Amino acid sequence: MSALLRGLICGLLVAAQAGLAQAQDRVEPILALLSALPMPQGTGQMTEIAFGDPAAMRDLAAGLGPEQAGFLALARTIPVEFAQSAAMQAMAPGPSGALDFGQVDRIATIRRAQAFASVMEAPGHADTIGPALVAQFGYLIDDRLGVQVWARGADDTRDPASRGDPFSGNTGQPARLALRAGFLVHGSSWALMDQALTGGAMVADDPTVVALLESLQGSGAPDGVLAAVRIYMGDGSDLTAPALLVADLTDGVADTGLLAFIAPADQAAEMAETIQMRWGSDGPEHFDGSWATLFDAETPVVRVVETSALSVVSVAAAGRHRPDTPPWQNRRASRFDELYLNGGLAALWQ
Repeated sequence: MSALLRGLICGLLVAAQAGLAQAQDRVEPILALLSALPMPQGTGQMTEIAFGDPAAMRDLAAGLGPEQAGFLALARTIPVEFAQSAAMQAMAPGPSGALDFGQVDRIATIRRAQAFASVMEAPGHADTIGPALVAQFGYLIDDRLGVQVWARGADDTRDPASRGDPFSGNTGQPARLALRAGFLVHGSSWALMDQALTGGAMVADDPTVVALLESLQGSGAPDGVLAAVRIYMGDGSDLTAPALLVADLTDGVADTGLLAFIAPADQAAEMAETIQMRWGSDGPEHFDGSWATLFDAETPVVRVVETSALSVVSVAAAGRHRPDTPPWQNRRASRFDELYLNGGLAALWQ
């Protein structure tokens, strides 16, 4: 047994004891973060929302020691827009820079076309990030609607010189940051920042987002630590690409990939039954094997979750973490992502 696996098992007893509580209490902390994340305006564009819980993964992997637990937490939970900065920071010795991902407890991001925003919970660290950005990357301090905002770059511009800045990404996009309700809020434009400061439309206000998140808890929801969530939202009119959620859960030994998607109320039960029956049969196009083989999970847990406004079909595929898979990767969750983005996932219920 590898040292990494032994370390993860050290956290297993605690995770198992708290499993039911985790399953029942998952949505509230996510919505608290999303209530500070502005929803970009516009329609007709794919919207991608991500949530990660580095603090939960650090606790689960505590038996590995702080350095390895910290690396595993970042690699498994940090959204893709910050992944490169987080990885470079984790592998490089010395000072962490303006943003220390090791001190981020929870993080959420949203992207629609060129609009990008994020919110971080980092107690004791969030209020140091803005001043550090001024010193390291030349951010300016602006008084915006009575709130201090740290800003760099003009809207709709790109500055290659800012690429070392974690908030500018690989494209050198502009960035604005402010402290709101104990969170560090960031947006790529003044419109997004103003929206966050004035309490405009927030991601937590969207009924589709709330309905999808409700699939993470309640009767039949999988146990384990929730490492990360990704939500994909189109216009919702095409059942081959509905609004859906993919979640990565783990107890340190077994991984669960959870898929949840919005379904028409009069078709949800039939779609759930189709998934259950089809799981053991031929998988998606160009795959020589069944869905069960593809996900390395014999029997999924399929549920219809009736929310106050929408019907959600949920599919949980679980099994032991594969020894040929890096510990920071949940292949079952990644399969759902890949199939959705490649257009092959709808074959499971159509």
